Amino acid sequence: MKKIILFLLGAAFTLGLTAGPVNVEQAMKIARNFYLQSAMTQTLPGSDLVLAFTVRSKDVALPDGQDTPLLYVFNINRYDGFVIVAADDAVVPVLGYAVTGTFSEAEAPPAFRKLIEKYKKEIIHVIINNLPAGEEIQNEWARLERGEAMFPGRATEGVNPLVTTQWPQAPLSTTYALMTSMPVLTTTITASQGARRQPWPRS
Repeated sequence: MKKIILFLLGAAFTLGLTAGPVNVEQAMKIARNFYLQSAMTQTLPGSDLVLAFTVRSKDVALPDGQDTPLLYVFNINRYDGFVIVAADDAVVPVLGYAVTGTFSEAEAPPAFRKLIEKYKKEIIHVIINNLPAGEEIQNEWARLERGEAMFPGRATEGVNPLVTTQWPQAPLSTTYALMTSMPVLTTTITASQGARRQPWPRS
């Protein structure tokens, strides 16, 4: 019985050490190690990572009264992609990423903003209710912190994208939709990209 109690106390103490807020330096390390795996590269190109944006909340205040960070967005150079990292290790560490392009809060599309709002609500819910991280989430944080493979034992292989065409919804694609005051649907853009990849008849 004594051994069981000591084991439980030790487990609780370990969980207490791993649960809590993640600062910028920790998040940047997580983002760097994740990007190296996702981009299938051994080194970061150019000038490394730059903190592009921090999402904060007034609903959860820090002891000093400042708004609590909920997630960080790191850009890799100008167009080498970005990584979104949670600012609390009770949730999954990486919330989104890209190995090309860049993140700009001012130019973020409406769908992306809604996704960020969804993340905000979920992270706030976790913090307010003091929900603990599951074993899988704890392992993800630990592996990324150490720079280990996210999915050990699983073979990974980089492949080129099937569709390389990049067409935005605005401004040119909405030129002929002004009468309805609605942007061209994402489905239409996607279908057009697929048709461009498989042209018919072939010349």
